[in-house]
Amino acid sequence: MPTPSPLTTELKAMWHQCVLCQEPTILTVCELCESDAGFMHHSLLQHNLCAVNDTLTEDFLDHDAIVNAKFDELWILAVYQYPLTYLIPALKFHGQRHFATLLAQWFVLYRVRYMKDFPQIIIPVPLHWRRFIQRGYNQAELIAQTLSQHLHIPIDETDRTALVKRRRYTKPQSELNQEQRSQNMQHVFSVNSAAIAQYQHIVLVDDVMTTGATINDLCREIYAHAPHIKISVWCMALSTVD
Repeated sequence: MPTPSPLTTELKAMWHQCVLCQEPTILTVCELCESDAGFMHHSLLQHNLCAVNDTLTEDFLDHDAIVNAKFDELWILAVYQYPLTYLIPALKFHGQRHFATLLAQWFVLYRVRYMKDFPQIIIPVPLHWRRFIQRGYNQAELIAQTLSQHLHIPIDETDRTALVKRRRYTKPQSELNQEQRSQNMQHVFSVNSAAIAQYQHIVLVDDVMTTGATINDLCREIYAHAPHIKISVWCMALSTVD
């Protein structure tokens, strides 16, 4: 494929704008806005948060999702703050599917590069079929698809052979308090026992982790069928607001 000429690049920039600052650019988010997002090079986030030094004092390390984790590794792109507070709702509720590609690419660039142990398969946290019909897509699956493409790790199918399924329709977690969120997510998932037993290491992918109730319930179900398995969690954001 021929390299675009400087003129072609400049003309494209005239017709495209950064989604954050609206300045002309051929990128979804311009280089200046990306560099201003301080979480990109946050040293602590370059580690598995389930195994960081206990002497570190970052407030979010006391988060329920980390303290009560039922999984082995947690890697997040960032704490849920700007620009993720704009990008993720736009992806999740307003049909801006291309933001899934951006978030996944950032995750590969700024988080995956520090990982030493990679999963055998990527599992997007599933939606119930009713919510899938309402929304038209699963934002976690869109993120997982881009991760799969870049990392050459297969993604779990979301058909009847899926490794995990959401069997019960639940209220959105954002509409509930902390106690209700935990109750809301109990016994929500089912696991394909025979299929998942072949894996030693899997990763669950989601957009935002709030209390960790969703992921923890899913992990409990997986461990009930495959106690030998290592579970990593890759999440684009960790919400620190109850």
